[in-house]
Amino acid sequence: MENLSEMSSMLLGRLPQITSLRELIELSCSVLQASLYIVDGQGRILEHSAEEKVLCESWLNAVREGQLNDDHRRTVLTPEVNCNVVRDKQCRGIPCARLSVPVQLGENMLAGAVVFFLWNNDPSYEKQCLAMILAGALSNLLQKEREAAGTHRDSVRLLKELLDYKPGLKLYFENALKSSEFAGMTGHFHLCVLLPQDSAAQNTERQAESVSALSEFIWAFDHHGTIIVLFNTGNYTPESFHTLIAPLADAEQMQAGCSISFDELLKLRYVYEDTRSALELACTEESDTRYHKSERYLARVFLQRCRKLLPAEEYYPDFFRRLIEHDERTGKSYVRTLAAYLDNGRNTNAAAKQLYMHRNSMVQQLDRIEQILGMPLDDSETSFFLQLCIRLHELE
Repeated sequence: MENLSEMSSMLLGRLPQITSLRELIELSCSVLQASLYIVDGQGRILEHSAEEKVLCESWLNAVREGQLNDDHRRTVLTPEVNCNVVRDKQCRGIPCARLSVPVQLGENMLAGAVVFFLWNNDPSYEKQCLAMILAGALSNLLQKEREAAGTHRDSVRLLKELLDYKPGLKLYFENALKSSEFAGMTGHFHLCVLLPQDSAAQNTERQAESVSALSEFIWAFDHHGTIIVLFNTGNYTPESFHTLIAPLADAEQMQAGCSISFDELLKLRYVYEDTRSALELACTEESDTRYHKSERYLARVFLQRCRKLLPAEEYYPDFFRRLIEHDERTGKSYVRTLAAYLDNGRNTNAAAKQLYMHRNSMVQQLDRIEQILGMPLDDSETSFFLQLCIRLHELE
């Protein structure tokens, strides 16, 4: 090892640049040639490194349970640095130097310790000094991450309130957003709705936690049995986010995912309602697809809003109603033929192929449809209005 002065200078120069707790843990293990545990004043294990070089079975068991036993808690949580060589049957009879450094884990947390298991059994004075430097840096970074996690929880609470947003509370939410972690964040936001299948419906909170754990720029929580996810497009594009949650959006866990972009969090409630409606349409029409873009269904979501004001048939002009009545009376499917023709950009060949129909039959049916409607189909405005009528008809 380099001398203590050189090593300490290197660490003090590098530590301010490290913002990831996991990166700092790896550096500490590399410098000291050790495995480490960070425990709080109750003996709970908050973080730990790889276990393969820890020989003490009782410590490995503690990791699995997330809690030290009483004996370890007494020997580790002492008011001063202690370094001892453990030689007992629990460590398989192999000398194992265990170095414990007491640390403060934040104002609202009990004092704890960083515990190093030295791989080469070298509890030298130099290593004790380096361990103290690294333990202090670890406790500071852990405190920051815990504070950030608390901010994340506050933000999730704010998002839940926004889903019940009422216009009269606009000023309240504007002030809340200005003081939240969303304030000044670059990029727009995307909302994703995950619908669990029946087999996963009881685990939505756990699923939401697993999504939140993907990044500090992802907020996920349970909302009436669905998982609501918000992510910042300054850090994730919809495509890269899709890759992250793809393991969840499979046949065994999630029915589907659906996202839509928006700029203002005050619109969250309305975006959620539209996204959920679009997702229900998507799941019906494309049941084999796991991840949907709701933009594709927004026209029909808009029409669903219209239907709340008047029954769909009130929107139908006489000429479209005649076509519906003709199909009901004769058993024909001219509405379906017309929909395929318009959806394919009035391309007769493409529409015939979609319906597995000969082109000549398609042309004959389109001629008959024009007679029933009493108007040509080559006018763009007429075609657009007919598409809206067809969408309304499909919603019934």
